[in-house]
Amino acid sequence: PSTDPITHFMGMNPSPSCGVETTKARGTMEGTDRDTSEKTGPGIFTEELQTLLHQAGLGHVPVFGIRRILAGESGPEQRVEELKRRVREPES
Repeated sequence: PSTDPITHFMGMNPSPSCGVETTKARGTMEGTDRDTSEKTGPGIFTEELQTLLHQAGLGHVPVFGIRRILAGESGPEQRVEELKRRVREPES
């Protein structure tokens, strides 16, 4: 078991702040544009957190995103299984 104070960070794709692999409308939060399309890359909070983790010597902490489930969408069971898998077998 890890002795690190932080063992994982899970974000919510495609959040403009907490997205990990994808983000949406980040430019609207930054005030740089009005584009609300989904793009590859982290959200603002996640990007800053990853920088701080690296600076604190915790760059090895697994950071991953799970896609949010909107009302009426199916698939919560698959997302829960994905979360369990990612926690058990973190990717490097």
